[in-house]
Amino acid sequence: MNFSARASINIDIRDPGLIQMLLGRPEYCEVEAEPESIRGRGVLITGAGGSIGRELAMAIARSHPKSLVIVDSAESNLFRLESELSSLLLDVVIQPIVADISRESDVSRIFREHSIDLVYHAAAYKHVHFAERYCIPVLRTNVLGTEYVAHQAAEAGATFILISTDKAEQPTGLLGMSKRLAELITNDHASGGARSFAIRSGNVLGSNGSFLEVVAQSLRNGHQIPVTDMNACRYYLTARELATLLLRANCVGQSGDIYWLNLGPELSVRELLERLNEWLSRTAHTKAGVKIIGLRPGERLREPIVLTFTEPMASGIWLIRHEPAIPFETAALIRDLGQACKSQNEEHAIRVATECLGTWNRGVAFPHPPALCRASSANAIPPGGEGKS
Repeated sequence: MNFSARASINIDIRDPGLIQMLLGRPEYCEVEAEPESIRGRGVLITGAGGSIGRELAMAIARSHPKSLVIVDSAESNLFRLESELSSLLLDVVIQPIVADISRESDVSRIFREHSIDLVYHAAAYKHVHFAERYCIPVLRTNVLGTEYVAHQAAEAGATFILISTDKAEQPTGLLGMSKRLAELITNDHASGGARSFAIRSGNVLGSNGSFLEVVAQSLRNGHQIPVTDMNACRYYLTARELATLLLRANCVGQSGDIYWLNLGPELSVRELLERLNEWLSRTAHTKAGVKIIGLRPGERLREPIVLTFTEPMASGIWLIRHEPAIPFETAALIRDLGQACKSQNEEHAIRVATECLGTWNRGVAFPHPPALCRASSANAIPPGGEGKS
């Protein structure tokens, strides 16, 4: 594949035509009975200022909750989201809160001052190779922050939904390891009687720092597109699709479960670039330049997906496994990891986290399960199609 750089090109990463071209399918945004699971309830979204949090907030606001508490540590992102929600002119109480969920006092104050029935926990560090550089902030937010929010949700009798990642399966990087610990914390609260479960998704197309955003920025600046590996494969959703499925998951999710959200087969970087160039040939009469930079620390060619069933339990929602009885000492983890983070001792923090996880094969590449390869028709879910468990 021989692409060369071109002059500045502007593309709209939310263009439905572009999204359909890249994914090989229309964007899925069907909503059935989900609003009834939200109507009249107090909903909290952490990490609301991010791409996923924003789409989730917009979808929930339209579902008529009693109140919507949107939390983020980034003031500007929260300000923009509040403005967008206010412009909808809906009869919903919007409560924006600038807070850091890795501070237990901030989380306690939120639950003390607001009536919360449902929590979508989206706040997290999400970029794989960045996580390798910033061990303490990642563990503090992704692990300690999850415990603080999940604990308060359990105390309030609220449903807690952790938004996790497919990188938590057989983790080899710090990000995946931190999210797997967050899943175990979520499960521990489920074992204690709380309605608490985790939902994994693949890569969110068009989100902050995503492949598509990097493409758009590179084209706009007339630069080559930095690509890790042409054979790297990922499962993709848009932020709007993810929000739709997250609302549905609240209806079907059971305590102690881990779910995976997916709407189609995995796509390689090569496939995405070929489709992108087809789009650019039609709309801008040009092609994109590519620069191979290689896999970065923590990244792997494919994410291993292990499913309990070969059919989705609902449109786009697959059960990975039910693990209600895994022994896990959350209190000891939080105590020891909190002390390590407070002292900025990365080596100790990683040791504590690894001991709690049991096994963590850092940097080891696992073979991809053949049942989930590109040609597997079991992964392709027609938009609107229902599956059985």
